[in-house]
Amino acid sequence: MICVTLLCVATPASAQEKVKKPSKDKPANTGKPEDRGGKDAGAATKKPGKNPKKVPDKTKPPAPSKKSTLPKALKIMRLRASKSLPKDERSVIDIRVEENGRFDRTRSLIRYVLRKDGKEKSMFRFTSPAAFRNLAVLTIEAKDGDDQQWMYIPSRRKVKRVARSQSIENFAGSGFSFEDLRAEALDGHTYKTLARKKVQGRPTYQIESRPKANEVRALKAYSKRLLYVDSERYVIMRVDFYNKKGELIKIQENSRWSVVGGVYRPYRAKMKELNKNRTTWIRFRTWAANEGLASKLFTTRELMREGGR
Repeated sequence: MICVTLLCVATPASAQEKVKKPSKDKPANTGKPEDRGGKDAGAATKKPGKNPKKVPDKTKPPAPSKKSTLPKALKIMRLRASKSLPKDERSVIDIRVEENGRFDRTRSLIRYVLRKDGKEKSMFRFTSPAAFRNLAVLTIEAKDGDDQQWMYIPSRRKVKRVARSQSIENFAGSGFSFEDLRAEALDGHTYKTLARKKVQGRPTYQIESRPKANEVRALKAYSKRLLYVDSERYVIMRVDFYNKKGELIKIQENSRWSVVGGVYRPYRAKMKELNKNRTTWIRFRTWAANEGLASKLFTTRELMREGGR
């Protein structure tokens, strides 16, 4: 029999008998995935369960580790000490305290600082008003870490040792404590660079400072401080103070910088106490640096010399 385009051939009966009938035990292959043999059939009949663990592709390169590009904090603090702190300095300072929107009388004082062999000595002597005149504080940073601090009380004509337990008290009714007047003790704290920040339009490193547990020179009044160090001039632009509960309680900002004796010094400073609604304003009337101050100026005998030098 001939069709239009296809040659149709009848299949002999004997050939039909040779065609193998599908087994009753095994289902016929209908072309569906479950009818296929081999791996596909096993996958189709496999009971659902937990997904097998993925084998990592060893041909892929490992992801690059994210290392901090910030410089080490201790290195920054050492650069700050070497670049921004002169051998000696002398300044005349005015202090005003604003509390609840009211200013008290201006306090004026002379400040002397001497740095030698990596240690610092400082003395503050008030010149006015009359209630504070000749009140003086001497701080000597010791090599063994046992720093010493004395205060001269003119009404009693007596020198009093300031104990460590008294260091957290406010200095002359200002927002600064006796502890704040001490030099930055690098070996008494741990430092960590947190970020790059802008302060007063200047690029700074934000550095976290925490007191070491058993160091006598550590600032014990605070759980931590955040220091903002100018990344070009290596001066401290701002300090955030946190109490033992981790609460921000004070902010100190230094501004109006100028070069004095080859180093940058601030002509304004402000200490804002957040929990007391009180702000201490400091104005530096004069600055002098690297004049060659004598060591004998920083003694308890000199501390008692009313009127100073």
